[in-house]
Amino acid sequence: MTIESEPYTRIYRVPPFPVPRTEEAAKAVGMPWPLGETDEEVEDTIQWLMREGVERKADADGLVIVEYRDLGETPPENINPLADRQLGRPARDFTWRTFEAVGIRPDA
Repeated sequence: MTIESEPYTRIYRVPPFPVPRTEEAAKAVGMPWPLGETDEEVEDTIQWLMREGVERKADADGLVIVEYRDLGETPPENINPLADRQLGRPARDFTWRTFEAVGIRPDA
């Protein structure tokens, strides 16, 4: 009798990511402005940045990403007030996006 076990799985939840709404907010966090010429380009840039970061973390953990989700916007009022000080701008100057990914250990 063979007992099959589920592969090791880890959920990566990216803390809310600040997407600048203005050039001044972008400068405060060292991001280029504009992030793209069109809304679609901006969205592609945000998705790429988040996915790349999660994939690097998973790779460092010896895992591969098998699922990736955009959990949408987090209202600025739900952001820790310390973010204002860390970013040098009010949280309302950003659109806050949250992402989640599932990584598994690849088959040996």
